[in-house]
Amino acid sequence: MEYLNAEQVADMLNFSTWFVYKNWQFFGGIKIGKVVRFEKQAVERILHDCRQISQQVAQRFEEVRRLGLK
Repeated sequence: MEYLNAEQVADMLNFSTWFVYKNWQFFGGIKIGKVVRFEKQAVERILHDCRQISQQVAQRFEEVRRLGLK
Protein backbone atom coordinates (compact mmCIF):
# COMPACT_ATOMS: atom_id res chain seq x y z
CA MET A 1 0.00 0.00 0.00
CA GLU A 2 1.39 3.39 -0.99
CA TYR A 3 0.79 6.55 1.03
CA LEU A 4 1.08 10.18 -0.02
CA ASN A 5 1.64 13.35 1.98
CA ALA A 6 -0.57 16.43 1.65
CA GLU A 7 1.79 18.11 -0.82
CA GLN A 8 1.66 15.11 -3.15
CA VAL A 9 -2.14 14.97 -2.96
CA ALA A 10 -2.35 18.72 -3.66
CA ASP A 11 -0.14 18.30 -6.74
CA MET A 12 -2.15 15.31 -7.91
CA LEU A 13 -5.49 17.13 -7.62
CA ASN A 14 -4.22 20.60 -8.51
CA PHE A 15 -5.38 22.01 -5.17
CA SER A 16 -3.49 24.00 -2.60
CA THR A 17 -1.79 22.14 0.23
CA TRP A 18 -3.86 24.24 2.65
CA PHE A 19 -7.09 22.94 1.06
CA VAL A 20 -5.93 19.33 1.34
CA TYR A 21 -5.01 19.77 5.02
CA LYS A 22 -8.34 21.50 5.73
CA ASN A 23 -10.28 18.66 4.07
CA TRP A 24 -8.03 15.73 4.99
CA GLN A 25 -10.94 13.54 6.11
CA PHE A 26 -12.78 13.94 2.78
CA PHE A 27 -9.66 12.72 0.97
CA GLY A 28 -9.40 9.68 3.23
CA GLY A 29 -6.49 10.98 5.24
CA ILE A 30 -5.11 9.13 8.22
CA LYS A 31 -3.89 11.36 11.04
CA ILE A 32 -1.20 10.07 13.36
CA GLY A 33 -0.33 12.78 15.83
CA LYS A 34 0.28 15.85 13.68
CA VAL A 35 1.14 13.87 10.55
CA VAL A 36 -1.49 13.26 7.86
CA ARG A 37 -1.06 10.61 5.17
CA PHE A 38 -3.33 9.60 2.32
CA GLU A 39 -3.71 6.20 0.72
CA LYS A 40 -2.87 6.69 -2.95
CA GLN A 41 -5.59 4.31 -4.18
CA ALA A 42 -8.25 6.12 -2.15
CA VAL A 43 -7.27 9.51 -3.61
CA GLU A 44 -7.25 8.05 -7.13
CA ARG A 45 -10.71 6.54 -6.51
CA ILE A 46 -12.08 9.89 -5.31
CA LEU A 47 -10.65 11.60 -8.38
CA HIS A 48 -12.18 8.95 -10.67
CA ASP A 49 -15.59 9.21 -8.98
CA CYS A 50 -15.57 13.02 -9.25
CA ARG A 51 -14.78 12.80 -12.95
CA GLN A 52 -17.67 10.39 -13.50
CA ILE A 53 -20.10 12.61 -11.60
CA SER A 54 -18.92 15.62 -13.58
CA GLN A 55 -19.53 13.79 -16.85
CA GLN A 56 -23.00 12.73 -15.72
CA VAL A 57 -23.91 16.30 -14.78
CA ALA A 58 -22.64 17.55 -18.15
CA GLN A 59 -24.74 14.92 -19.95
CA ARG A 60 -27.87 15.88 -17.99
CA PHE A 61 -27.24 19.56 -18.68
CA GLU A 62 -26.93 18.81 -22.40
CA GLU A 63 -30.20 16.84 -22.33
CA VAL A 64 -32.00 19.75 -20.67
CA ARG A 65 -30.45 22.21 -23.14
CA ARG A 66 -31.60 20.11 -26.11
CA LEU A 67 -35.14 20.03 -24.75
CA GLY A 68 -35.10 23.80 -24.37
CA LEU A 69 -35.82 23.64 -20.65
CA LYS A 70 -34.32 25.97 -18.12
